[in-house]
Amino acid sequence: MIRSSRFASSVAAVALFLVAVPAAAQDEATSPRPAPPVVPAPAIGEVKQPSISLALERAGGIGYAKASSSEGKNDSSVSLTALGVGGVTLNPFAVPRVGLDFILASNLTLGGAVGFTHLSGSTSSGSKSEDLGSTTLYTLTPRIGYRIPLTDKIDFTPRAGLTFAGASLSPANSKNDASIFALAIGADAPFAFRLTDSFNILVGAALDYTVSANVTTTSTTTVSGPTGTSSSSSTKSDEVKGTLFSAQAWLGIGGYL
Repeated sequence: MIRSSRFASSVAAVALFLVAVPAAAQDEATSPRPAPPVVPAPAIGEVKQPSISLALERAGGIGYAKASSSEGKNDSSVSLTALGVGGVTLNPFAVPRVGLDFILASNLTLGGAVGFTHLSGSTSSGSKSEDLGSTTLYTLTPRIGYRIPLTDKIDFTPRAGLTFAGASLSPANSKNDASIFALAIGADAPFAFRLTDSFNILVGAALDYTVSANVTTTSTTTVSGPTGTSSSSSTKSDEVKGTLFSAQAWLGIGGYL
């Protein structure tokens, strides 16, 4: 009788285990699981914040320059107006330049621009040719600005900075060379029309005004004598008592990186 009771208890325990295990598995299968985190998708039409701007500036447009000097009691001035695309110019502030600016997260821009041009000429008549001389112009402009996104496709970036400008003149058949170095303050305000995320058409305006300038002339003298030919050179530097004012409406191309 005791054996029958133990056997019945064992059967009841096994049956209870077989019923409890599937029920627990079913409860686990039907219990809700936490949903995976949802990663927000970028908004449609959202423009990526650029970090670098690279541009060819002042490649064309219309410009006005006026140079004035005051020597003693005599004041004189000369003005120049030019219109063209990539044309020859004697105005150092209208020289096409390459600009590179870093755009910070606050939209503050830090960068600069470099410009360079070289002009030379000659004439020929039959088998004879004559050199007309050459002129070299260069500019270096460190600057600071602020980028203002007006729309998804248009940016406005007013900037201000200093321009270090230089020029050298070598007249034809002359032993006298001259060079000039000037310091100017300036500001420009280009609009960038974004044709793509990385290509822009630039339309801007610029003002430049010299605050100081120096001219250096080098003269070479050749003397022939019984003992041969000798040459000597002398250099003279003078401060220019005058100013140069330049205003431009210019075109260019650029891109964001």
